[in-house]
Amino acid sequence: MTPRCNALAAVPGGLDLVAPSGSVLSRFNTGGAPLPFVALSPDGSKVAYATDQMAKSFSVINSMGQRGRFKIYPKNRAYDAYLMGLHWNSNNVVRLTTFWGKDYAKFDFRRIPTGLASPATTAASPAMEDNCVLDHAGGQVACIDPGGIVFLGGGINVDQGVYSVSGFEGVKPLESFTVHVNDGVTPQVGPPYKITIKSISHNKMMVVMDTPDPRYESGAYATQIENGSYAVETDYGSGAIYGYRLSILDARKGLVRIEVVKSNAPQNPFDSGLAWQARGQGLIFVQRTNTQTFLDLIRPGNGHAGDGSAKNKTPQWHLAAQAPMTLPGKVRAMRFLAPSLLLLDTGDFRGPRYGEVTVHIAKDAETGKPRMTVGTVKPLPSAVSIKQSGKTTEGRVLDWSCTSARGYGGGD
Repeated sequence: MTPRCNALAAVPGGLDLVAPSGSVLSRFNTGGAPLPFVALSPDGSKVAYATDQMAKSFSVINSMGQRGRFKIYPKNRAYDAYLMGLHWNSNNVVRLTTFWGKDYAKFDFRRIPTGLASPATTAASPAMEDNCVLDHAGGQVACIDPGGIVFLGGGINVDQGVYSVSGFEGVKPLESFTVHVNDGVTPQVGPPYKITIKSISHNKMMVVMDTPDPRYESGAYATQIENGSYAVETDYGSGAIYGYRLSILDARKGLVRIEVVKSNAPQNPFDSGLAWQARGQGLIFVQRTNTQTFLDLIRPGNGHAGDGSAKNKTPQWHLAAQAPMTLPGKVRAMRFLAPSLLLLDTGDFRGPRYGEVTVHIAKDAETGKPRMTVGTVKPLPSAVSIKQSGKTTEGRVLDWSCTSARGYGGGD
């Protein structure tokens, strides 16, 4: 059965949950002031909102009129912190996104009490990356770096990369060198780094990357790289990504081969959107090459976790299924509205731009492996007609909620 999706619309005096017919299912009295941060719970029973970026608290109101106010920052707000986003991760968990420097956002997960009485409790440890989401069971946090890495457990906090792509596989090396431990070499292509192998131990190499060029913020640094993996750097001028594949030829003699390759993938192969499957079986995200766009499903288990990028290499997850798709823009957020219906947000600083797409995942009868089919993205309206007391008004859509015969509402 096709899920029935209801829109949360801004109206004078508050917010209305509107059915496809235009009838009002619930009214949430938020006072009528413009709200930059609004989110509808997956089952449509609650709305979370905040009044501005510098707010120290957010409010939750339910369809019965009960409301509660909860702290955004457990302790005092840092001088440069501000609210960037507010979303429901499940029916009872709100995800708060706050500013954490120019490269990362911080994600806090708050479990909202049933009666909306403060305080909210912590549903998971905070996480930092480009985007992080908690599974519906409240067990694992997954984060995505558009540069091509998926993390578990909090992104840069815990260093548990489980899947990566970087566009180096099958690419012919531009240069190749054979060096001994403590010998350094500076490739003629790519960023101006001198590469020195300092030691070899247990199939790993300690490598020093050093550049005198002040444009490279990393400067000189040491990193441990597994045999056959890559050190990765971005060229300042062109933005191209270069990989330095390091292979141990003879550990006793301290002999190593260095191959320089240029990535054939976009600078950011992943969009920011990331979603758990309904029961946490896997993660869904968008991957882009220079010619195609795919929806990827990764799951834990045997298989290759990526192409061997040295950063956070932990081969625990693998590409379980992949399907081509066409998108109207970069996906900044996504979530399942129903087991086979994915909500996409391809908006920008001006606001959300929602679309929905069917995603069917089933076991292939011949191979026994997952098979994924993806439909065409259907744009959702930015405004809806609201019928009440014999009058019809228009409301701006802020969020969506869907129900189906199974009663799917995003879990808890």
